[in-house]
Amino acid sequence: MKTTVQVSEKTRKKIRLLASELDCSYDELLELLVGDPKETAKRLKSGYSPVAIPKNLANKIGKDLKKTGFETVSDYVAFVLREIFGKNEDVDEVRKRLKKLGYL
Repeated sequence: MKTTVQVSEKTRKKIRLLASELDCSYDELLELLVGDPKETAKRLKSGYSPVAIPKNLANKIGKDLKKTGFETVSDYVAFVLREIFGKNEDVDEVRKRLKKLGYL
């Protein structure tokens, strides 16, 4: 099922340009931006903010999601970030760990 979203021509051009930069279709980018409205509303109401990660990384995480016990890629990424930043490490140490894990 598709839903029509009204946007100005200026915004449409910006979305098309961004989609071409990200090497995805206009519709794919809109879906990424809008996502599941219920899930988006739930996260916004509960104090979450959206974070964009490369699609290939999200797909890689998604493939292994069953092994983690998490229901969504967002939940898994939030957990990983809490683990990394919750230890009050300095920025260089965080970068080293993320690089070692293959995220950088």
